[in-house]
Amino acid sequence: MRLAPETDPPATGAASTGPPVRVLWRLQYCVLALAVVGFALLQAFEVRAGQFLGSEWREADTAAIARNFLSEPDLLYPRIDWGAPGPGYVETELQLYPFAVQLLYRLFGPDPRLGQLLSVLLTACSSLVLYRLARRFLPRWPAVLAVAAFASSPVLFRFTLAFMPEATALLFYLLAAERFVCHRQRGRTLPLLAAGLALAVAILVKPTTIHLGLWCGLVTWRQQGLRAALAPRMLAFGAIALVPCVLFFWHAARLHTQYGNTFGVISGGDSKWGGPTWWFDPHFYAELARIDLWQTFGVGGSVLAVLGLWLWRCDSFRAVVLIWFGVIFVYYLIIARYASNETSATHYHIFTAVPAALAVGAGAAGLNDLCRQHGWSVQGVALVVLLPVMLIVQQVRRDWLVGLLEELPVFRAAGVELARLSAPEDLAIVTSTSSRISRGVTDNFEDPRVLYYAWRHGRMLPADELRAEELHRLLGIGARWVVVFDEVLPQAQPDFLAALADLEVAARGADFTIYRVRA
Repeated sequence: MRLAPETDPPATGAASTGPPVRVLWRLQYCVLALAVVGFALLQAFEVRAGQFLGSEWREADTAAIARNFLSEPDLLYPRIDWGAPGPGYVETELQLYPFAVQLLYRLFGPDPRLGQLLSVLLTACSSLVLYRLARRFLPRWPAVLAVAAFASSPVLFRFTLAFMPEATALLFYLLAAERFVCHRQRGRTLPLLAAGLALAVAILVKPTTIHLGLWCGLVTWRQQGLRAALAPRMLAFGAIALVPCVLFFWHAARLHTQYGNTFGVISGGDSKWGGPTWWFDPHFYAELARIDLWQTFGVGGSVLAVLGLWLWRCDSFRAVVLIWFGVIFVYYLIIARYASNETSATHYHIFTAVPAALAVGAGAAGLNDLCRQHGWSVQGVALVVLLPVMLIVQQVRRDWLVGLLEELPVFRAAGVELARLSAPEDLAIVTSTSSRISRGVTDNFEDPRVLYYAWRHGRMLPADELRAEELHRLLGIGARWVVVFDEVLPQAQPDFLAALADLEVAARGADFTIYRVRA
């Protein structure tokens, strides 16, 4: 049994082949173009000079890697700013997106807006791939509405503007899903191998996309049984998707071992993993539901998605979407520590926008069929057209609120002041506002923002290790400057404050102080 592709209802009568039908089809493509280009322009309009809007901490690290590629363009050896005195090589995902950005930097100069605009372009491409995926199940108009719902999802809007790899990972995630569905519908091997290649790139850019491989296996198992799921071509699909990733992340782990810097991908750093503490906490599930309701579906989108799974006549589509939601739920359980944190990890929910958009499109199609069955012409138009429009208006309003997000000025101000005081080759110690240990587990405390804005290198001092011994150890790298934020001082040990008193105050700003290390 293969996935049954949906087609538009067959036209009947003389008028079905005349100009009105062709005009209607062209109008549908115009609406699709408006949905893709219009939202892309709306997102591009929100790109602001040098300002990060997705997740400032992560964006600064990604932007620093892109900038460091200018001096050392080696994709296998990405460099961060907080790895002094060494070269700063770091264990991280494949930095394909920052590498592409640095190519733009070489043409137009190191302006972070170029990275944000590249994210917008990649998301527009994702919308077109989503349309191809939706058309494998839905008629044209519902597929267009699915694209509109996808493009207007607040979580997508927010991280479309981000200097982060989410837009890159999402594009290859969608390519893998679309090629896999093509394979299931046509039975051809080439689309399956293409899906494996696209999934490999997605996992290399963002390892959490690996859950799509589970979805592919479960869909095959549900339709043709376990033997088909373990068939040679499915094993080839898995090998293409996983072998490059195993080799690359083995190399990345070696970078951590040798240089001590990590983003917490494989061998160290922060812990994303869930466990009984999270799984048996009702608050965890309430937060998951709230984040997806407000950032992914929206209230109107939730109604249409439920209607789509209930009303749409294609059983294979319903199975595909329900399995997708189930796999994403398992994915949430695995990364529970971050999945329920709206403040710092909303981007982990970006992939939920894909099955959500498909379900919304199916909801519109199901309502349309219901109206036609009951002969509700005017009422049907109002129901099928106005409800999706209300959904999109609601989402755009939330997108507008996302566009009003402002980055915290204190880190930029401290970075600008450090750049004014120091020479480019000077190293700096910066106190992080995060701790090395958070809720009993290791956390990534290295905050890149000050060093990025200053265009300097140095090391970070975690907020829970503000002791004179740690300060002197880090000063041993030859640092000439120390940046201290006022908010961490209540956590400092008395000997740390005494050590600061021995340094020269070079500048004071709003909520920070910069000290000069005496020669």
